[in-house]
Amino acid sequence: MMRYKKILSSITVIIMALLIFSKITRSVTIGDSTVSVDINDKYYWIVTKHSAGSPFTTGDKYNLSVQNIYGAGGYLNMDVRLDYYNSTGDTWSTRINGLFLTFNETLDEIQYQIGIFFLYGWIFVIPTPLNLTLIGEYFISTSGSVIDSMTISDTTLTLDSSTYYFKYIYTYNENGVLTKFSWVSSIFSTVILEMIMDSDLPDNGVDDGGDDDGNGSNDDGSDDGNNNGGDTENGIPFGNSYIILTLIGILISVISIRRKTIKN
Repeated sequence: MMRYKKILSSITVIIMALLIFSKITRSVTIGDSTVSVDINDKYYWIVTKHSAGSPFTTGDKYNLSVQNIYGAGGYLNMDVRLDYYNSTGDTWSTRINGLFLTFNETLDEIQYQIGIFFLYGWIFVIPTPLNLTLIGEYFISTSGSVIDSMTISDTTLTLDSSTYYFKYIYTYNENGVLTKFSWVSSIFSTVILEMIMDSDLPDNGVDDGGDDDGNGSNDDGSDDGNNNGGDTENGIPFGNSYIILTLIGILISVISIRRKTIKN
């Protein structure tokens, strides 16, 4: 009996370790391109500070839901729904409902849905492992000479505009998700806008019941199949969960066989 208790205790520890590992390493890979988010993940941000010159006000929010991740033409593509809450007018609007990111690690090529940089000045999710040099170069090449230099420190990317005297400062977590964005005046060193990842559920009626930890919650892992046509190379969401369930099944089978052997 003591032997079985030890075995069950060991299995419990292994399962817990695997579950933690799965949460840390959740990702979708297509070819050699990876994003460390999954289909149906949801992320929330809120503006916590603003001053004169900011097009947004304190209390404004953004909610991003990952709709699909798929391969097409050798590229990893990610579709999202991005909703914006205007706290002044108390209104919600959808800014993006479709293709958000196209990425090829081998070719070192990345492209975001047109307008994200020019309208908002931030990118919410980037591929992993983090390549902030690639993101900075993308910003500089698409900004129309607005951004002319960049600096990188750990997981923070700073973009400078010597023409308009401001800095965009992006900080990402290890999963490539934006945790803080600051728009700072280079002349007065004042914060024009600050936005951080939020942990509260949105109240726009768009959320369909995901977890409220603000760090990417998966509801059911299902793929809606909307891959915009073309050749499709499907990633494997919940690949780690599949491995965990397989290992659990193997452990249960081993115990059952061992018990039968002992009885006989």
